[in-house]
Amino acid sequence: MKLNSPSLLVVTFMLTSCASTPTNAIATEPFPGVTTAVEPELATEAFLAKDRFGLVNTHDKRVDNNGDGYDKLYGTRNFRAVLANVLYRGGANNVRNREGTRPNRNPLPEVGLKSLCEQGFDTAVYMYATGFSTASKKVNCMNEKTGRPATLDYLQMGPYQPASIRELLEMTYKKIKSGSTASSYYHCWNGWHASGMISAFSLRQFCGYSGDLAVKYWDLNTDGNNADSAFKALRAQIRAFAPYADLKLTDAEKARVCLPMK
Repeated sequence: MKLNSPSLLVVTFMLTSCASTPTNAIATEPFPGVTTAVEPELATEAFLAKDRFGLVNTHDKRVDNNGDGYDKLYGTRNFRAVLANVLYRGGANNVRNREGTRPNRNPLPEVGLKSLCEQGFDTAVYMYATGFSTASKKVNCMNEKTGRPATLDYLQMGPYQPASIRELLEMTYKKIKSGSTASSYYHCWNGWHASGMISAFSLRQFCGYSGDLAVKYWDLNTDGNNADSAFKALRAQIRAFAPYADLKLTDAEKARVCLPMK
């Protein structure tokens, strides 16, 4: 497979434990805790997709940094929409998991995998290898909406090499083109850095973000955890990414999945 992305350097950095406090949000119905404030940089009628979790932009959270806000997604943290109804990002609730705690640097707990499966996700992707051998790779459940048996596949793939970036983007592209109603969840430990990176690439690829806008998106959604000097190289990778010509969406497809930035 020929890649049109530039060579990307693997960024090694230490992630902080989940210590930030979620911003208070304005309650809206039917999803209390979801803010409605929108200051989109891409605020055209073409970027007003309707998200099934009530998220109106790519910044607001359905689940906060403590893993609270929506019990049907329990086991996740900092849950945000990237592409409405298709791709979501976040972290794993391990430190504050009421069903049993463990160190932050771990994959999703079983309760998180089950929650995602029940809420119509067919794929979750962990951005790191740490602890992945201990996780279930396939989870069976009953889809809450359809009442039918469902399966979620749990994969491990990082956002730092061209081949894996291409594969992750292809997965999203195929989901959009097929009209699938199932969603994907791409996550790291906290939902700030690695998940933000693949999300920035996704927004460049599918929603037309410029390099600078994608970097601004990445910084905004670290919740202030972006001061490490190692992140300079990561920002450079986001700016250098060249969208794939064969993975472009139509204007109608963009209108269906692209949300405003905050």
